[in-house]
Amino acid sequence: MSAVDDARSALCTMLATGELAPGQRLPGEIELSDRFGLSRSSLREAQKMLVAVGVLESQPGGRLTVSDLSAPKLMTGLSMVVPLLPLERLLELFPLRQVLESHVTAQATVRMSDEELRQLSSLAEEVAALSVNDPSFEERDQEFHLRIIEAAGDPMIAALLGAIHHRGADYHLLVHGEFKQLSDAAHRRIAKAMSERDPVLASALMTAHIQDSLEWLTHLHPLPDPTRGARPH
Repeated sequence: MSAVDDARSALCTMLATGELAPGQRLPGEIELSDRFGLSRSSLREAQKMLVAVGVLESQPGGRLTVSDLSAPKLMTGLSMVVPLLPLERLLELFPLRQVLESHVTAQATVRMSDEELRQLSSLAEEVAALSVNDPSFEERDQEFHLRIIEAAGDPMIAALLGAIHHRGADYHLLVHGEFKQLSDAAHRRIAKAMSERDPVLASALMTAHIQDSLEWLTHLHPLPDPTRGARPH
């Protein structure tokens, strides 16, 4: 390993063992350098890496503290990388998305109130009635998924799915009429299964819905359009 890798490993060990806790200030570079026998420049580069992935935070005056290690913080690095992925690499994440989103769908089926489920069903109908040319269409379509993800109450999975979905917003399958009809029907079936409090069926339907997206993306291979700024699907 390089000296920077050694420095990063040493800092991560301090975190993993609880020597450094969330909110705690890091010892100074001189102290860490003497302790680990590493150069200050190597430590500085390792600290920058941990700042980039949300583990450390830079405070006024240049001092560093451990972040709260919350899900959004720890997903910072992934959120920076995923928007750069080409379609082929993004598609490799779809099996993970299927597992996680089907899981949160089952969780949300149990957790959502009757009123929230009625609103979800209404949203599915609203999205189906909108034209692909309607300015609010894609945002409302995304809202269907986001409501389910957020209702599951798992911030780590929600943050991870958000990172995976972020790049998906750049590929717009819903402009294809046939896929929109398929997607609308899937939303209705998912909402119905959830309203009937059937987490197993709702989870399976979400898995199939994401599989449809994967197959269409693989077949059509659309070019990314990050300028549209749509919320991820």
